[in-house]
Amino acid sequence: MEPRVLHRKRRVACAALAAIVASAIGTAPALIADAGASGDLDTDLRGALGEDGEQSLELFVSRSPEAYQRASIRAEGFAESPLELWVYEDLLGGACSATPAGRTSRTRLVFGGLNVSGAFAAARQLRMKKPGRHTYCAYLGPDQNTALNVLGAARQIRRPLLRAGRARRTVATALRRHKFADRVVASLQQGCDRRTRSKFQCRFSSAFPGYRLQGSGPVGLKKRLSYRFEVSAQGRTFVLTDENEGHFPG
Repeated sequence: MEPRVLHRKRRVACAALAAIVASAIGTAPALIADAGASGDLDTDLRGALGEDGEQSLELFVSRSPEAYQRASIRAEGFAESPLELWVYEDLLGGACSATPAGRTSRTRLVFGGLNVSGAFAAARQLRMKKPGRHTYCAYLGPDQNTALNVLGAARQIRRPLLRAGRARRTVATALRRHKFADRVVASLQQGCDRRTRSKFQCRFSSAFPGYRLQGSGPVGLKKRLSYRFEVSAQGRTFVLTDENEGHFPG
């Protein structure tokens, strides 16, 4: 058999083995390497992939990430010679810059100048910020001014999900925190209707001989749970919020 054919078969075999290794990496735990703004990644599968492997880069971001929660961001690939890996997040969903050095102040680093050689896989868990479209940009190159490989991925960061049970429990919790009597809470009748993914509108009442309370207002979830209830009891009106919790006659 001619040497050229042998070389071609060797490249096909290496490529098949590379696909197997990449698949194994993809099913590994999410946190393969946790790096800060800079550092080294000591993952080298050069022998398994073959000495003539070409440089490659792949970027993975959790599907349907949620604001204020953590999401996984992973970059993997192959660097034939030592290179630097850069990944950043654009919080306003803009287009990726040509090089890492061109990123703007509205971005935050996931990996910055991470040294890689051979096969590599690096992942971080980042807490997502405000809802909306975010862009993730990955670069492989000798420095932040030069990019040999550039990848971009966009994700819509969803508002946090407020569950109905939690919204309903907030009414009773609010009355307790505002020092309403246990009997008022025990006699509570309520209902909450969903307005958005992270907001409910609740109505409630409590009545027994000699006492009557009625109230309504929103319950919302952002970084934390919040509420604002307008309450009428015994001829008096109160505004109860998560910021003014304290003593109210009742």
